[in-house]
Amino acid sequence: MFDRLEIRVLPPGPRFAAQLRFWVNGEDVVEEAVGEGGRGPYAADVLPLGRSSLLRATGEARRLELGEPDCTGGRCGFLIVVVQRFGQVVQWSDWEVP
Repeated sequence: MFDRLEIRVLPPGPRFAAQLRFWVNGEDVVEEAVGEGGRGPYAADVLPLGRSSLLRATGEARRLELGEPDCTGGRCGFLIVVVQRFGQVVQWSDWEVP
């Protein structure tokens, strides 16, 4: 079975620059994992101009930070996932929830 992944860019707000949010099968996994006041990664960091995106899956497994709770300085942990490509399939696995 395959899951549906949707990535959205949220506009900048009073507290954060534009950020990404990730929905899996219609659920906002960032909000679910880090809480309503948390944030996803900044769009400019994950989708840099003129360079490959950190979201680009390759044959080498890579850990990505997808969300951070409302606390500051990373002291509360991060929502982390391991992304890796296997041929035509991209696998998101080993989820770590703060």
